[in-house]
Amino acid sequence: MEPDAVFYRNLEQLLMAGTDAAVYFVDRQRRITFWNQKAEWLTGYPWSRVKGRCCRDDMLEHVDEGGNLLCNQSCPLKATIRNGQCLEEAVYLRHHDGFRQPARVWVGPRYGSDGSIIGAMQVFSDITRPGESLGLHHADLLTGLGNRAHLDKNLAGRVYDWERYRNSFGVLIAGIDAPDREVNSAHERQTGDGMLRMVARTLACTLRGSDVVTRYGEDEFAAIVRTETPEALRDAGERLRRLVAASRLPGSGHRRKVTISLGGAGVRMGDDAGRLLERAETCLRIAKRIGHDQVYIDPAA
Repeated sequence: MEPDAVFYRNLEQLLMAGTDAAVYFVDRQRRITFWNQKAEWLTGYPWSRVKGRCCRDDMLEHVDEGGNLLCNQSCPLKATIRNGQCLEEAVYLRHHDGFRQPARVWVGPRYGSDGSIIGAMQVFSDITRPGESLGLHHADLLTGLGNRAHLDKNLAGRVYDWERYRNSFGVLIAGIDAPDREVNSAHERQTGDGMLRMVARTLACTLRGSDVVTRYGEDEFAAIVRTETPEALRDAGERLRRLVAASRLPGSGHRRKVTISLGGAGVRMGDDAGRLLERAETCLRIAKRIGHDQVYIDPAA
């Protein structure tokens, strides 16, 4: 038996008996054979839905920060089953409700009685940024994000810090790439609301704890991002764009991809909140004219 086999056997028994960590086991074909309650809670997928299926089969479909799918050549479970090595990495899993959320995963091999590798186990934890405590008068009821008043309050504070301490930051405005009638029509109301909630949750999960994301318009969102350069602001916008594109709106038997375009501007001398938002809005209009799923940052930011 492999030297670590007894350790892993004891670990499996501990995990199956109960733990605060989200855990699942797979066989050599990466079919799910165990899925604990914390995994149900974290992902939204019940045991009855995942039993015997592969996590890549229209479920978690882990992606990296660039939105690249890890289920084939880069799958950590596949690598561990092949070489028996433990792996740890940050991924973005897809929740049952469609949005992307960050998770830290640890993967290790599972051994049979003869010492051979019979599959793998994955332990994963939610690393979503801490939620903001909002009074109801500062929250958008549909998405749970801050509303325009919350944005204005935080933006005024960031402008003050910039003027006094030169704490640099930028603003990103994201618009869903969908016709207004699709979001607003009564027939599409349920789908439109789900789309807004999914995008909102992906944005909120992806940004850092020091950043602020709010609803900005009917199908738009605004984020205040701590950055030093236009390039850093563009990188933040690209990360948001890619992860929203890697999300999926749940539907009745069909997959529905949603994309966003983003415009951004960094604070500069002479800016107040209004001028900064106006420059970011102009950049969003440019991104929309270029085409869907685009990021355009004010080059003078």
